[in-house]
Amino acid sequence: MYTNGAISGQIGGLALYGGDQVSDSFALSGPWTILSVTFGEWVAPGTTPETVDWEIGSSAFGSDLGSATGVSLTSSLFCTHTGCGDGTYDVYTSSFTLDLPLADGTYWLTLQNATTSAGLVFWDQNGGPSQVETTCCISGYLSNSFEVDGTVPEPGSVVLGGSGLLLLLAAGLRRAGKYSRGRLQLR
Repeated sequence: MYTNGAISGQIGGLALYGGDQVSDSFALSGPWTILSVTFGEWVAPGTTPETVDWEIGSSAFGSDLGSATGVSLTSSLFCTHTGCGDGTYDVYTSSFTLDLPLADGTYWLTLQNATTSAGLVFWDQNGGPSQVETTCCISGYLSNSFEVDGTVPEPGSVVLGGSGLLLLLAAGLRRAGKYSRGRLQLR
C-alpha cells in the first residue's frame, strides 16, 4: 500500500523515548483500510522492543484520524550491533496492527513512547521519500523506514452490499404497504 523504503540499519535513528515524537508523511492513491504498520527500531543489545504509541493525522504530530497507546509490537531481529546499528545498537523489524479506513490523500504517522525490555529506542532512518518532523531536535533529518499495509474496498463488494440493502428496503416497504392496506380493509 505504501512503503517509505526498507530498513537501513546503517544511517542512524531518531529518538522515540522520553516524550520525543517522530512524525513521517505517507500518501495513499485511493481509499484503503490500514491493517498494519512495520518500521525499523534501534535498541540496546540484548533488549527487545515491546510497545509503542502511534497516531495518524492529517498534519505532522496529528491524531485526528486515529491513535493508540501502549500497543504491543511483533518484532524480529534485523541485524545485531556487530553488523549494523552503528556498532552500538541492535536493529529490529517491528510491527503493530490496527484497523483504520482512510481516503486518498497525504497523512502523517507519528510514533512515540516506545519501550523495550531496557534502554533507549530509535526509529531507523533510511532517507526515504517522505517528509519527517521530530520534537527531539531540529528539522531536516532523513526520513524513516516504514511500511503501511492494508486492503482496498473491492468495487464488487460495495455493489453487492448496496444491492442487498435495496432488496431489504424494498421488502420492508412491501410489507409496510400490505399492513396498511390490511388495516384499511378492517375499518
